[in-house]
Amino acid sequence: MSRWVPIRALLPVVALLAGMLSFPFYALDAQVSTDATAPALSSARDHNERGIALARRGDHAAAVDEFRAALKQQPDYGEAYYNLGMSLEQIGDAESAISAFRSAVRLRPNSAVVHLGLALALAQSSENKNAASEFRQAIRLDPKSAVAHYNLGLFFAQTDQLQSAVAELREALRLDPGIVQARIHLGSVLNSLHRPEEAIAELRLAVKSAPDDPEAHYQLAIVVWGARDLAGALAEFDSALKLKPDYEQARYNRARVLKEMGRDQEASTEMHELAELHQFRTGLSRVPKILSSAADHLKQGEPELALKDTDEALKLWKDNPVAYYLAGLAWKQQDNVNAAKENLERAVQLNPDYAEAYESLGLLSWQQGDGKAAIDSLEHALAISPETAEFHYNRGLVAMQQADAPRAIQEFEAALTLKTDYIDALLNLGLVYQGEKEYDQAISEFRKAVNLQPELAEGHNNLGFALLQNGNLKQAIQELRHSIELKPGYAGAHFNLGLALKASGELQSADEQFRLARQLNAH
Repeated sequence: MSRWVPIRALLPVVALLAGMLSFPFYALDAQVSTDATAPALSSARDHNERGIALARRGDHAAAVDEFRAALKQQPDYGEAYYNLGMSLEQIGDAESAISAFRSAVRLRPNSAVVHLGLALALAQSSENKNAASEFRQAIRLDPKSAVAHYNLGLFFAQTDQLQSAVAELREALRLDPGIVQARIHLGSVLNSLHRPEEAIAELRLAVKSAPDDPEAHYQLAIVVWGARDLAGALAEFDSALKLKPDYEQARYNRARVLKEMGRDQEASTEMHELAELHQFRTGLSRVPKILSSAADHLKQGEPELALKDTDEALKLWKDNPVAYYLAGLAWKQQDNVNAAKENLERAVQLNPDYAEAYESLGLLSWQQGDGKAAIDSLEHALAISPETAEFHYNRGLVAMQQADAPRAIQEFEAALTLKTDYIDALLNLGLVYQGEKEYDQAISEFRKAVNLQPELAEGHNNLGFALLQNGNLKQAIQELRHSIELKPGYAGAHFNLGLALKASGELQSADEQFRLARQLNAH
């Protein structure tokens, strides 16, 4: 039961609020109700963990599905509600995010982090009164949280409560002097309060502690420019642009400083470069939507349309690894192996940590009969992202086809540890045990599969054949008949039922099943 790599376009995401610190996703144990069952709780935790892994890789849409699956299993899983809110924020569904955070607060009323998550979502939706209340509640629960004080300070700054912003930002820095963003924002707020000496002092400290932060240099340039130190401002704008060449605001203001210094030709050149940069960035802003369209076309089996999208994306951003990855998948759907390989190799060249592209290369190499290259690529994918169940599963398939039973068992079990309801992994793990004549273990894995998916004819067929091999004829016949009920045209199940009936002495019935199997195979 091999599979081609799933389409996972790793597109850029948008921050919650400019300058806000990021918050952790929760992998804590759920506080469960008294009627919670152990399997439900275990499954909920598995979904929550998978959601966290997906969110950390930027795949928030898939993470949302996992967090919702966790909540379906365990409705009072407060941490999953919090994580759901975090990912919903990232995909732009603010209303649903607020609802999820409110549920998290209801279930975890004493968690400062959960209140902080709700506060940020409310602030994002301009519900300022409620946001302020949640920020304050977070601080009441954890007065020593520098992150909470920082974000409340930033909230005050964004709502023009500048004196309060200064107090909160200073408290954040007292609790954690290493929050450079707090010092940068403190400098900006002090400048807005017409306290340039204090602002410059804070921003010089920020530049000293984080010399590679372009924002620190930019904000210092703005303040010293306002103090009429043009040379100092130019030097800081230069530092910001050296660190971040596509910093449009810095380039624009640098041109203005040059103009004020009487260096008109240099200012004109700077503005020309800014215009080109702006045009380039405008094109870049279209790329995520174009690549999302390409991914949708691939899911619908429309590789020609997907390739049109990837070509358009590459015209706008010639070194985009996601575009090459999706193009590789599109060429694979068109059975153009060389073009697929060329594009996938370009994707990993541009992004050496692109685990999905390595996985696709591995599967492509295996289909070409290059086992060594396949294993190398799949191992690379696993080294980058060991928490991805599909990577372990595909490595297990290769080991299985190479008759490396110990490695296949290891990889399928690793996949199932990460994703307990992974049907294909259960079925293939059962087949490996079956091939090793460990019939009891094979039966156990097949039973897990049919318990998870009772309508799966293949699962009942595999279970029936393993029971037959283990000498349990009555149960074998029962499972094989059930497989045929689910899928009447299943030749393999008819043949295996014939074997079981023959072993139990029902020769006429066995011959009928063999006849049906031959007839079905002939068609």
